[in-house]
Amino acid sequence: MSGHAAGVKAGGKLRLCMRKLKVNGLYTALPDRVEIDVTELGLGKKINVQDVKLAEGLKLMNAPTLCVCEVKATRQSAQAAAE
Repeated sequence: MSGHAAGVKAGGKLRLCMRKLKVNGLYTALPDRVEIDVTELGLGKKINVQDVKLAEGLKLMNAPTLCVCEVKATRQSAQAAAE
């Protein structure tokens, strides 16, 4: 993960749903790690497997609708939004 999520700045909490992704491709093209930018992630928003971008020739083998990470609203952020 890279960046500081907008939803976290608003009082939410970043929740990581998946630690590992299954990547299919040539051995020489496989990255050591996959970086996901969460800067634009707002309160109640999430990044699914289908939203992750990889280099040419690589394919994610996880189900496309699985959640990778999300920003959950906390009690404090819900109270601030209500006021």
